[in-house]
Amino acid sequence: MFPGLSEEFAASRGEIALVFSISAFVFYSLGAIAGPLADRWSSRGVIATGLVAMIMGYIGASHAQSLASLYVWYGIGVGLGIGLSYVPAIAAVQSWFILKRSRASGIATAGIGLGTLLLPLTIGRLVSGLGWRGCFIGLAVVIAAIGLPAAMLGAQTSR
Repeated sequence: MFPGLSEEFAASRGEIALVFSISAFVFYSLGAIAGPLADRWSSRGVIATGLVAMIMGYIGASHAQSLASLYVWYGIGVGLGIGLSYVPAIAAVQSWFILKRSRASGIATAGIGLGTLLLPLTIGRLVSGLGWRGCFIGLAVVIAAIGLPAAMLGAQTSR
């Protein structure tokens, strides 16, 4: 998405990279907060809140008219969404297994890693036809169609 974003906002590669750096900073920073939140309320609620934040972040970013708004919508919105979803999702998997907990956690983490590998490749193929705005909308739709139902079905509800 770098070329499209750079062209749209007349921004350097570094200015565009900052969008993704802000997002990474936010989601990594939230790791220590999201776990205790899921313990206090529920994994389901925290994950769903994160997914809604991510959906809103992608939709907002798809309508960004300035680099600053892209920093806010993608950097903070998507970062917040990932930050609230990642740790509680891994913790929820661990709570389902007693005997094979390490294996289950490894499979869940590998699945996240596989998604992290495949998503940029998929977006790279789609961006030429959909544009970066269309890809952001597509990501929001996928999260809403798959992520939210999965969170509602899979995450633990006990405190």
